[in-house]
Amino acid sequence: MSTANDATVYELVGGDQGVRQLVRFFYQEMDRQPSAKVIREMHPQSLDESEEKLYWFLSGWMGGPQLYWEKRGHPMLRARHLPFPIGRNEADLWIECFRLALKRHLDSQPAWASTLADTKAARAKLESELLQALQRVALHMMNQPAVANTTTPNISTSDKTVASGNDSALHKDAKTNSPKTTKE
Repeated sequence: MSTANDATVYELVGGDQGVRQLVRFFYQEMDRQPSAKVIREMHPQSLDESEEKLYWFLSGWMGGPQLYWEKRGHPMLRARHLPFPIGRNEADLWIECFRLALKRHLDSQPAWASTLADTKAARAKLESELLQALQRVALHMMNQPAVANTTTPNISTSDKTVASGNDSALHKDAKTNSPKTTKE
């Protein structure tokens, strides 16, 4: 995916600045997309705190510093989302906002992100793997019994990873246990 086969997703999206931008774009998409109104309404009017917490979480989840753990302890994602009715529709809307944000982020190709995936094939692989991993997170947050057992056809059934707060949904490096994308 990059010239350094051991690069983490955190590095591939641009490190600290890249994750911050991705999160900012995510919440901007949530505000922009009329269809995302249902998930936007689950958040406070000001998204500043939500943005900071998602940045902390994604930093560690993508293989960077474990900011959420350092500042707030175990993320307990599912427990923290139980007060909100999350069904398949909400999970799909969340993923769509992330898909749009990731596209905007990768399209921006900022000068500071020297490790950002720079070929079409590497970019496509990064987008695909990251969105599949995020989709597993979104499906894990579902708490509506009528649709809680829905499966997604584009996620490999051979990957049994469950995206919980302390475990990356991306593949893990056996030596470091840190998340990374699969090698080409």
